Amino acid sequence: RVDLEQFSRWLRERCHDLAGAGEPQLLDYLAHDLTRGGAARSTSRRLSSLRRFYRYLFREGILAEDPSTKISSPTIGRSLPKFLSPDDVVRLLKAPLEGEVLAKLDQRIDKSEDMVRLTDVSQFEAKSGIIRIEDEIITYAARRTNVLENCKRGEKGTKATKHDSGASVSKLLFAPLRGQAMLEVLYATGLRVSELVELKLNEVHQKAGYVRVTGKGGKERVVPLGE
Repeated sequence: RVDLEQFSRWLRERCHDLAGAGEPQLLDYLAHDLTRGGAARSTSRRLSSLRRFYRYLFREGILAEDPSTKISSPTIGRSLPKFLSPDDVVRLLKAPLEGEVLAKLDQRIDKSEDMVRLTDVSQFEAKSGIIRIEDEIITYAARRTNVLENCKRGEKGTKATKHDSGASVSKLLFAPLRGQAMLEVLYATGLRVSELVELKLNEVHQKAGYVRVTGKGGKERVVPLGE
């Protein structure tokens, strides 16, 4: 409708109407649109609207012929795909673990009156279902409280409260680590987002280096998964 209204206004300015316009007027209008900076894709859409309109008038017997039949659509160039630079990818993968998450972790540790005892990383991995654990983040939390040297389980003078235990830190890190794992799987496999969110842990074979995915129509396929 908008395309027809614009064409109708253009015709009125030149003492024509929609029903009386012929092939020359259509060509002039399309050329005018392109010369004033219109995109080829937009001009092609306008021509498509005009074709449907004049095809209808011809089919209903209002016009003796369709003036748009011999007009070719403008060539639409294929744009190069946009892609992320290596630096963009690194920033994207690190995003879930930066900023607010680490600030909250600092806040949690700074307020603790007791030493934080981190759970074993493998236990955390098993409980959380994370495909890949960021050891430097776990190490960061441990270093902030000197637990690597001072907090062995059962060591005299150290204890973990229910609020500041390793499980508490693990809970704080679960969402950002899960987010990063999802981004890394997307980047490594090219899965659809819908396929990623439906992915089960037993479908990820990290050691063998592949993921078993159920895609559209319930079709199953195997996708390589890098390290």
